[in-house]
Amino acid sequence: MYYRGPDGNRVELQIDNFTTAEEGQAWMLSPAFDPNPIGVTYDPDTLVERFRAGVPVAEPVQRD
Repeated sequence: MYYRGPDGNRVELQIDNFTTAEEGQAWMLSPAFDPNPIGVTYDPDTLVERFRAGVPVAEPVQRD
């Protein structure tokens, strides 16, 4: 995700969503990685709303 703060600074945010490096590497080498190697499109405001509503962090970061 790319974010531009109120002062104009930009930052790229990324999360590795796997328990181990081996699990992440196995996923990247699988056919599931091919359709979207860049990442998932999502609405950060919706993510924050879900977090504040008590949705466990493990739920919104699951891949389909």
